[in-house]
Amino acid sequence: MSAFTATLRFAFRNLRRNRARHAATFTAMALGTMGLSALLAYIVRWEHTLRAISVYHDFRGTVAVFKEGGVKNHIARPSRYSLTEDERHAIEVTARGFAKVADVGAVVRGQGLASNGKRSFPFLGTGIDPALQKKFAARADVRKWAADFTQLRSGTQLWETTSENPVGVAVGLARLLSNAGEGVQLLTQGFGGGFSAIDADVVHSYSTGVALTEDSRVRMSLGAAERLFDTKGASWVAVFLEDSSRGQSIPFARELERRLRTQGLKVEVLAWQDERVSPFYVGVMEFLYMMGFSFFLLISGVVALAVVNSVLLTSFERAKETGTLRAVGYMPARLAAGFTFELMLLGTMATLAGNALCFLGSMGVNALNLRFRPPGFADTVQFMLTPNLITCAAVAAAVISVAALSAFLMALRLAKTPIVSLLGEERN
Repeated sequence: MSAFTATLRFAFRNLRRNRARHAATFTAMALGTMGLSALLAYIVRWEHTLRAISVYHDFRGTVAVFKEGGVKNHIARPSRYSLTEDERHAIEVTARGFAKVADVGAVVRGQGLASNGKRSFPFLGTGIDPALQKKFAARADVRKWAADFTQLRSGTQLWETTSENPVGVAVGLARLLSNAGEGVQLLTQGFGGGFSAIDADVVHSYSTGVALTEDSRVRMSLGAAERLFDTKGASWVAVFLEDSSRGQSIPFARELERRLRTQGLKVEVLAWQDERVSPFYVGVMEFLYMMGFSFFLLISGVVALAVVNSVLLTSFERAKETGTLRAVGYMPARLAAGFTFELMLLGTMATLAGNALCFLGSMGVNALNLRFRPPGFADTVQFMLTPNLITCAAVAAAVISVAALSAFLMALRLAKTPIVSLLGEERN
C-alpha cells in the first residue's frame, strides 16, 4: 500500500468519526459552492450578452477606429472629427491586411430631426452595412446570448427591403411617430455643414435594450446615412476579429493604431470593452463584479467559520491523540497538515456536490424561462444561468483554499499547545 493510499484511508476514517459534524461542514461548503458557481454563471451570462450587443448589435466592432478626438466629438462636430473618405479607405485596407480580421465596416452616426409631417422629434441615427448586419444576426454567439435584443418588434430587417432609404425606428420614437405611416422625413446638418434631408421608409421598429434611448434612436442602411449626412467618410470604422475576447482585442487595437499612425493617420483605436466606446457594458459589468466579490467574501466567511468550528471541536476530541504524537516527535505543522488534508478531502467532495447542484439547478431555471427587467433596461430579459467547467473549477479551488487555510491555521494553533496540557485531563 502506497503512502498516499494509507493517508487517504486514514483521512476517511477520521472523517467518519463524527459524521454529524462533518456533514454540517460538508453542507456549508456544498451550498457555498453552489451559490458562488450560480452567481459566477449569472455574471458570465451577462458578460457574453453585453459583449455580443456591444460588438455586433451596436456595431462598435471588436475595435473601433476614430479620428483623433472623435470618440467624444464625432456627433457634435462631425466636420472636424469624422473620418474622411480617404482616411476611411486607408483604415479599411490596413485592417483587412491582418489575418485575424474577419470583417470591416464603416459606421456613420449623427443627429437630427425626424418628422411625420405634423411633429418633429430629435433622433440619433446610425448607418450600418445591411449585409454585415445580416451576417452578424446569424452568428451562433449572437443568437445564443443576445436573442432578446436582436428580435424586431415589427416589420422586416434592413437587408430584406428594396427601399432606397430604409430605416428602423426604436419603439419609443415609433410611438411618437405613430401617424407617419411607413414614411418619415429625416432632417439634419450634413457633415460638411450644409442642410440635408431625405425621405425614408420605416421598415421596422426595434428595441435598443436601454430605456433611456428608446425615444430617440434610428438605424438605417449605410447608403441612406451617407445621403442623409452628406458624406462618404465615416464616424468610425468597426473592425471585427475572429476572436473578440479581451485578450485579443486590446493587443490588436494597439498594433492597428501603431500601423495607422506610421501612415500619418491621426486616429485612436479603442477595444470594444473600453469605457469610452461601451459605457453601458463597463458600468453593468463593474457592478456585477463588485456584487460577486462581496458575495464571495460573505460566503467565504461562512465556510471559514464552519471549518474553524469543525477543526476546533475535533482537535479537542483528539487532544490526547495529538499529545501522544507530539511526544513521539511529530511537529505541530505536520499534525496541522493532517487536519488540513482531511478538510481538503471533505471540501473536494462538497464542491463536486455543490457544482453538480448548480448545473442541475441552472438547467431547471433556464427551462422555466423566468423573465425580469434589470434596472435601466427597456424590456424584460430571461433570467439565465450558464455555468461551465472552468468557472465551476475556479469556485471549487477558491472554496477548498479557504477551507484548507482556515483548517491549517486553527489546527496549527491548537497543535502548538504544550504536550503536558494536551495529555492532561483539563484543557483551556
